[in-house]
Amino acid sequence: MFYSASSTSSRAHEERYSRLDRVIARLLVAVLLLLTPVSAWAGDEFQDANNTTFDNNVVSLDNTMAGETTFAIDANRTVIEWNDFQQPANNTLDFHFSDPNTNSTVLNRIGSTQASNVFGTLISNGTVILANPFGVFIREGAIISVDNFVAVGGNLSRRAFLDSELMVTNLTGPVWNGGLILAERNIGLFGRIVTNEGRIESATGSVLAIGGESLIANDWDALTADFLGPKRFFGILGNGRIENNGSIHARNAALLGGSILNTGDIVVDDGTLLMVAADSVWVSEFDNPVLFNIPFYNPSVRAAARAENDEVQFAIENHGHLDAGLGHVRLAASDPLGFAIRQGTGSVEAPAMIVAQKITLEADDESLVRLSGEIDADDLSDNGVGGTIDITGKMLILEGANIHASGTEGGGTIHVGGEQQGSGELQRARLVLIDADSEIRADAIRAGDGGEVIVFAEDLTSVDGKLSARGGDEGGNGGFVETSGLRNFRISQTPDVTGPEGQGGEWLIDPFNITIDDSLPGADTNLNNAIFAILSPSFDPASFDGILRSVDESVAGGPSTNFVSADLIENALSAGTSVTLSTQAFGFDTGVDDGDITIAAEIAIDGNNVIAGTIVRLRLLAAGDILVESGSNIMSAVMGTPSNLNLTVELRANDAGQVESDETFSIDALKGQVVIDANIQTGGGDVILTGSSVFQNSGTIDTDGGRVDIRTGSIDQFGNAALVTRGTLDDEFDGTDVDLPILQLSGQIDTSATDPADTGGNVTLIANSLNVRTQSGDPRDEAVIAGQLNLIGTINSGGGDVALSGGFQFAASGANSAGSVAITGNILSAGGDVTITANHIDPNGETGSANVSFVDDPDRQ
Repeated sequence: MFYSASSTSSRAHEERYSRLDRVIARLLVAVLLLLTPVSAWAGDEFQDANNTTFDNNVVSLDNTMAGETTFAIDANRTVIEWNDFQQPANNTLDFHFSDPNTNSTVLNRIGSTQASNVFGTLISNGTVILANPFGVFIREGAIISVDNFVAVGGNLSRRAFLDSELMVTNLTGPVWNGGLILAERNIGLFGRIVTNEGRIESATGSVLAIGGESLIANDWDALTADFLGPKRFFGILGNGRIENNGSIHARNAALLGGSILNTGDIVVDDGTLLMVAADSVWVSEFDNPVLFNIPFYNPSVRAAARAENDEVQFAIENHGHLDAGLGHVRLAASDPLGFAIRQGTGSVEAPAMIVAQKITLEADDESLVRLSGEIDADDLSDNGVGGTIDITGKMLILEGANIHASGTEGGGTIHVGGEQQGSGELQRARLVLIDADSEIRADAIRAGDGGEVIVFAEDLTSVDGKLSARGGDEGGNGGFVETSGLRNFRISQTPDVTGPEGQGGEWLIDPFNITIDDSLPGADTNLNNAIFAILSPSFDPASFDGILRSVDESVAGGPSTNFVSADLIENALSAGTSVTLSTQAFGFDTGVDDGDITIAAEIAIDGNNVIAGTIVRLRLLAAGDILVESGSNIMSAVMGTPSNLNLTVELRANDAGQVESDETFSIDALKGQVVIDANIQTGGGDVILTGSSVFQNSGTIDTDGGRVDIRTGSIDQFGNAALVTRGTLDDEFDGTDVDLPILQLSGQIDTSATDPADTGGNVTLIANSLNVRTQSGDPRDEAVIAGQLNLIGTINSGGGDVALSGGFQFAASGANSAGSVAITGNILSAGGDVTITANHIDPNGETGSANVSFVDDPDRQ
């Protein structure tokens, strides 16, 4: 189900038809008649009308005056049978109802062996239907001005029409318009191929075009009723097609076909514009909600057609202008050959674009979406907030695409490939490529917060374009940007989520594994080769199974690790943007990936070139280990000097937030280390480290007054002692496959403040135990591997308090956490309180909260 936006206010576009335009269009019929040369004023006789058959009790024909043909109708619903229908150019055909109402309808069943042609003028104060199995052509210069108009390239049942019964219609002929079709309410064009080369306008109603093979409807009203009314019809569309090379203007519009091409203009007034390409479609309601079932179909016919065409054809192609104002544009395609939706560039004079407050582009989970041109969900009114853009499909390629959902008072929401971290209901892409000429923006223009930009793919995300979710120039905070490729990821530009007059926003990177480095390894060349192959015009998405086979998987440990440049992270942090790297992968098979994060290059920021008071956070949330390699310092300024940048560094290995609540027990839940072999300098920010174990092997952690909080063992995302629950059918646990949980500091921790008048930051070190509760038997039984805190280096708190604990008892969780403390180094508190606690649980006694058994010898502690 899909819900679309609606609004009574109009969006200003120069192309939009005004109310005056509609009035002029209504007068166009009379004007053209008045301008007809006198020599042709008498007009041509419509000979075919003389051979019609109808009910004489309710219909009368006046065809005595050349150039004027009138059917006077005294009924709500009637049928006129034609042997042929070839209207001359200098003829006006009038279906005139004596007492017109919304149900006044005349069905013209044409039994010819050739297509019908309208060259003249057709007018009516009711609904006019032209049905011919060989097709209906409204020729250039023809004018149709009616209440409702329907052209059908097929045969309609007389009985089903008159008695409002189930209608089954085979669409065998084309419907073509090169003239002007005006309707007070609705326009329907149904044929095997539906083409518009002229102008179609429904001032207050809807346009429904169906290019397909057959239609099944509950009754005629299901096809002609108001757009938002009940529908309930089924269309087999596979070999049908719709082409619009002219202009369509209505309150709402829907184009349903096996394939759809737009090179012209389609404008709806703050309503809904739907383009659906598939083999078949079931429609219950067009909007609020809209439900389409799009099954796969036999591609043999279209495959043969495409084999003869050098240029790939997509199920939906837009090279023109689609505009729904403050409404909704939805393009949905299912294509068995994998080519679903394409937007080209258009021309310099008329660039391809989609404009609406809500834009949905959705391919099936086997197809490609390829976008250029402009996709615009901006709202630049005085209090405007950017709209919503959702782009989904198996593979999404942006080449010179300008996608934006910005607003005067706030940025909007843009999803390319899925929602945040692959959650939510949106379909997840396997691959997303964004080239260097593409931009995605969800900015606040004047004031307000930046919006949200998500770029997500399960297999590969490659971003070379510009991404931004800026706060307003006069106030507001930066927004949120996520760039995630779970198995393969690359990005070459730092997203802009700054807040010029507020706080910076956040940038999230979310693969399975990731390494922060400035020198990419040779394996990246293989990844580039894969990207170039996918971008090639000859690339066949139907043969793509989601595995990048040009990436060398023979390397020990599996495919190459994802890389992000340290320079990009430096740029983000110095601009006031907080950065999160997460290896969370809920609902995915991570394969050989362990969820590790490695810092292999220095992240160094010149704090003197940062706006004073800038506060940011660097968060690494790993399902596995976090490794800070030698020389890979994290620095907000030169060590020991003041900095304008207050940087909080948060490193969480074996992060509890990476585990789904219903995940079964695994030994991996007790693994995950933080290993630091470099310096960390925060300029006043905090350092927070958690993991099953934490090792500071060398280097200095310098916070200039910020706090240091390090906790190990079984802990939740808040740093509290936690229980890992093992079900009766889960893996056995005896502790033999788990390393002893250790918090070991061999380097230095310095939380003293640069300003002697300030008190240094507090230091909290807690070596919790690993705690596993078994659900079998007594639910209180716990297995405990006691933690060990080893202080080998030096702590200098500059007056801040120092608390060292082996184990930690937290009453709220009921967890028992045991451990011990060993100090061979130094604690310099400069007057701050020093507290050392070792929590021991008697393995032979009752603690009051649980029966505890040690899986390791307590003497080992």
